[in-house]
Amino acid sequence: MWTLRKITLLNGNEPPALLLRAEQIVRHQQAEAILAAAQQQAQQILAAAQQQAEQTIAQQREQCENQFWQQAETVFSDWQQQREQDEQQLVTLAGQLLNQAMGQLLHDFTPEQRFRALLQQLLRQHPRQQQATLYCNGRQREAIETWLAQQPQLSWQLSSDEQLTADQLRLVTGQGELHIGWSSLCQQLAPAPIVAEQN
Repeated sequence: MWTLRKITLLNGNEPPALLLRAEQIVRHQQAEAILAAAQQQAQQILAAAQQQAEQTIAQQREQCENQFWQQAETVFSDWQQQREQDEQQLVTLAGQLLNQAMGQLLHDFTPEQRFRALLQQLLRQHPRQQQATLYCNGRQREAIETWLAQQPQLSWQLSSDEQLTADQLRLVTGQGELHIGWSSLCQQLAPAPIVAEQN
């Protein structure tokens, strides 16, 4: 059995202060527990704050990237539109210059060059071996006779038609007849308007 004994200290003094009482130990343990809990809570708060900061940075980066690409797309779209407008203007100008050059070239043709061009056009439309009658204005008869003499393979007979102007010809074959004039030929030879391709 346990036997309780009372120890009498020398001189009746209390024990030195280095000795800890039970309540002090309990308070110390409670303080350590509170400190550990506080540290754990602080770590959790720090981890949550770090995660939130990373999410915020990622969102801001994504927003900046989206804003950048939107601005880049707008700039590229404006540039593309301006480039297409410039191309259209250049194409239009080139077409105008080509029309002017062709018009000036056709205008500078001499009467002999004009009817020769008309005759060449008739040759493209009808076979050389096909018999036909060629009608022209009387003023062009001599020049056309000279031209026909240089085309022995043709079976064309020449006849005058005073209703035709000096720059008109009419070719009559068994399949029908063809009227051709310098003005209509110029319209055929004039280049068609150039249209820029749309992307």
